[in-house]
Amino acid sequence: NRVTMMTVHASKGLEFPVVFLTGLEDGLFPMYSALDSNDTLEEERRLFYVGVTRAMSKVYLMYANNRRRMGSDELYGIVSRFIDEVPEENIEKISFTSALTRKVIGGKAGKHTKTAVSRTVVLFDDFQVGDYVEHAIFGVGKVMALSGQGENQRVGIEFKDGMKKKLVVKFANLKKVDAP
Repeated sequence: NRVTMMTVHASKGLEFPVVFLTGLEDGLFPMYSALDSNDTLEEERRLFYVGVTRAMSKVYLMYANNRRRMGSDELYGIVSRFIDEVPEENIEKISFTSALTRKVIGGKAGKHTKTAVSRTVVLFDDFQVGDYVEHAIFGVGKVMALSGQGENQRVGIEFKDGMKKKLVVKFANLKKVDAP
């Protein structure tokens, strides 16, 4: 009846009824340096597998929509590619006001518990370079660049005061507006 916190490395060989893996965002897990090296990325993938298989009944895979790190400006999280590799039939997506969590049903690899999963489909506006958008905090700005697609689409925006921001569309709550 207690919480034990440890690194994934320290958890090797242990099992727990419930496991929470946090920080599952590209750049944290897997770490940034692993994104450029297949060997390092595979090592991170093995560590993810170790973390998931420590759970005897449930594992919660958690990531933040946005976070501040080392005093930096707010960073928008991109969900770890490892979460996308978990079979969809084993995932139930749960949303909270401050975070998104994906809960995996069944903790062991190869043990697939079928469950009815309700899916939430989020549709994004099709942004184009040159579009004007409004952000609740930064105001009106012009889309200057686009990258990615779907849930990971990012837009580079120059706001009226000259401030430039790169935002992840699914978190930014942008509205298309007419040119000022």
